[in-house]
Amino acid sequence: TEDSIFSVKELKHNGGEVSELNIEAEEGCKTYYPKNGRASGNAGNGSEDSDKPQVSAREQLNQLIGLGSVKKEIDKMLRMVEFNQQRIAKGLEPQEQSYHSVFLGNPGTGKTTVARIVGEVLYQKGIISQKKFIEVSRSDLVAGYIGQTAKKTREVLESALGGVLFIDEAYSLSQGSENDFGKEAIDEILKFMEDHRKDMVIIFAGYTKEMSEFLQMNSGLASRIPHTFDFEDYTPDEIVEIGEKDLVKKQYQFEDEEYYAQQVKRAYRNSLDHSNARWIRNFNEKLLKAFANRVMNTGTEDLETITRADIDEVLAQGRYQASGKKDEDALERLQKLLG
Repeated sequence: TEDSIFSVKELKHNGGEVSELNIEAEEGCKTYYPKNGRASGNAGNGSEDSDKPQVSAREQLNQLIGLGSVKKEIDKMLRMVEFNQQRIAKGLEPQEQSYHSVFLGNPGTGKTTVARIVGEVLYQKGIISQKKFIEVSRSDLVAGYIGQTAKKTREVLESALGGVLFIDEAYSLSQGSENDFGKEAIDEILKFMEDHRKDMVIIFAGYTKEMSEFLQMNSGLASRIPHTFDFEDYTPDEIVEIGEKDLVKKQYQFEDEEYYAQQVKRAYRNSLDHSNARWIRNFNEKLLKAFANRVMNTGTEDLETITRADIDEVLAQGRYQASGKKDEDALERLQKLLG
């Protein structure tokens, strides 16, 4: 009562969800408690599993290849979380903070993967009450009839309460004619963000240029999103590392690992498709098909070793080849025709 602050550092309980606790407080009062509390001590069921530490989502983030600037910005955000927790532990009022974010970057730069990990970290820190991640796009929010979009969007927002809502290609909500219903979805999101500032985290994601224009067009939305993360394209060396890690995880090995690295970097530089991790996943998929085809045709019992011949087979498919003399001659002829 009377503008007090009620803080609980640790909560021991026999069962049920801590988020279901009913905390009654007068207006002006603030309560802080571990919303994702766990059973501990003698309060649990005696199982040793309850005492095992959870896999750190923060460590998962650190193990991702590349994304140096994104990791630094996420660390800054999490340090503020820890700073607030220390203030609360000393009976001080924490710094008010919103965790709504915008993820900017090209395809295949890991935006969705990082969003899931960030949601896990915020859950482990007690910032969100549920281990919930909901991914949507324009089609999940916008209806085809007048008056239906607000209802459809609100249902999605309510389903994400307590967790993370990831809106992919969010800029598409502002694209279209004046009568487009995307604006109706944006208005509903703005209202919901204001009414439920502490009940969920919304992450808006999309291409850098389009998302920047999207936020400039809507000052109300930009003012409610304090965190911006720029996902840079992977370097050719990082593309190789992603590819190698993917194949090793699938229990394959290389006859010549250096040859794989050299050819992947060359092919990626020559490709017009720079979709980052998607590109190397597609390349590896073609490589494994070539590998399987060779194994079945030759009857070899080695089902693990990817050879130089397998890599050459993929490179010979054409799309991974550098432009040759014929291409240069064709381009020269085209330029002459165009004057």
